[in-house]
Amino acid sequence: LVLFPVLGVMDGRDVSRNYFTNTHFVFVGSFFLADAVERAQLHKRIAINLLLVLGVKPFWLLIGFCLASFLLSTCLSNTATAIMLIPLTAQVVSRMEEQQHEKEQKGDEAELSELKGKEVNVTGANFGDTENTTEDRVGENHKLLDKKVNSAREGGDRRKLEEHQLEEISLNGAENDRAARPWETQNRMEKTEHYQDSIKDLPPSYCCPTKTESLALRKALALGVAYSANVGGTVTLTGTLPNLVYAGQLPVIFEKAPTVTFSGWFMFAAPFGCVMWVVTVVVLSLRFCPPWQRFDSSQSAGQFQLLRLERDALGPLKYPEYAVLGHGVVLVLLWFTRTIAGGGWSILAPNPAYVTDGTAAIAVSLSMFMFPAAPFWTKEYCAPNAYEKDSGPKKPKRLLDETAIGNLPWDVVILLGGGFALAEGSKISGLAAWLATCLMSLNGMDSVLVLYITVLLSAFITEFNSNLAATSMLLPVVAELSVALKVHPLAHMIATTLACSFAFMLPIATPPNAIAFSTKVLSTLDMITTGVWISCCACLLLTLYTASMFEANYGEDPFTCPTWACSNE
Repeated sequence: LVLFPVLGVMDGRDVSRNYFTNTHFVFVGSFFLADAVERAQLHKRIAINLLLVLGVKPFWLLIGFCLASFLLSTCLSNTATAIMLIPLTAQVVSRMEEQQHEKEQKGDEAELSELKGKEVNVTGANFGDTENTTEDRVGENHKLLDKKVNSAREGGDRRKLEEHQLEEISLNGAENDRAARPWETQNRMEKTEHYQDSIKDLPPSYCCPTKTESLALRKALALGVAYSANVGGTVTLTGTLPNLVYAGQLPVIFEKAPTVTFSGWFMFAAPFGCVMWVVTVVVLSLRFCPPWQRFDSSQSAGQFQLLRLERDALGPLKYPEYAVLGHGVVLVLLWFTRTIAGGGWSILAPNPAYVTDGTAAIAVSLSMFMFPAAPFWTKEYCAPNAYEKDSGPKKPKRLLDETAIGNLPWDVVILLGGGFALAEGSKISGLAAWLATCLMSLNGMDSVLVLYITVLLSAFITEFNSNLAATSMLLPVVAELSVALKVHPLAHMIATTLACSFAFMLPIATPPNAIAFSTKVLSTLDMITTGVWISCCACLLLTLYTASMFEANYGEDPFTCPTWACSNE
């Protein structure tokens, strides 16, 4: 808004038009819906019930959180999804640790007593013909054994437990050294071997390194929620900001390009998003909690208890949840049916071309600002909102109030506009064309290889920048490069946009990555060693998917330049 007019790049009026476009209103409408969902706590109910259905074993717990994150990020922003679910993962794992600690403290008394009884029987069988003082000393040593066993069990250290038992055996032998006979020495050796074998048979709760396992689960769940939110955000046009950048920049770069619609994006991106979600879950499970990992089923009780308490605290479905859910369904239906075979509902307008996805988003948003949050015959209908004072007349409570406007992330709105202005400035100044000329060395290569290099570079650059900034910078260059190489700009621009969301190796790449990293259970090395496999799979699969499925969705060859793009030169 300042530099472009001052430096003579663009007219200030042309720049300002980029800061409130139709894409902005799609974003604003989706944010209002997400705000209403969070106020009604509908998102939390969905996540908790999904986890209760799938189970709480580590592998299924990972799938449950990943699936909840994937589904929620298709409707809400991926950032909001990560903010909501990652603290919930910490609560579930903390409850697991508390349950494990309680079990280690109390122990399975019946099993341990039975084990000790077997040891006493062995001792009695071997030493029953010795002096009574020996039996007394064995009893005293058993008391010492109890203290040491309890101490070792509290620490969950198997090695210490074994050392204490060997120490007790040697102590018992020292006390009876004068009266020891050759066969007693042999009996003590047999007793030691017996006890060591018995320790191996103890249940995992007595000797597993649970702290290590719980830390691995914490890492898996934090990364699973973040990565699934990244992947789920690519499924819908409003799921993540790079998608909106693409929708806003395409008509700026190519005036005759086809309109970007919610349904059109979903039909292309949803199948690949599902494939990438499966890849993400497989990599994380193999890295942290494979399905064949041993699991003490008794631990599930504490986790189920926590989730049930969370669900019970929400109570049954309430009126605001039904109302918000209804508005969400209506908005999705409006987006999908605006332009379909036969015309869609937009033909009801005098000029169907004037109706956009932003029109539907704002219409539903206005309805939520007017729709009551409680039936008019209940006391809650006129309950004061958080922003109201106690004195004065009460206003009817609505699904959304004026505080929702204040909660709107205006910094993101302005940032989106800056990206659109940057794209137009790059085109008008010739910067994008110059950068594309520098990349003309790719001319003559196989078209699929060029697409793969484009995807790989986009994913790599995004690792060191925010995905929003990377998309804003890359799309104008990729558009000019596509025209210069005589390939379809849409195929390469969509692949670039998706690749900018498939950045899994560094915290700075996407907001969900940063939120997961802020839990302090992850190191940068954890993210790199896990994310590199998912990123490599994403780049390769995205290239193959775009090359094979673009024509089926858009009816045009991904490696042939369309007339509306060639005429734009």
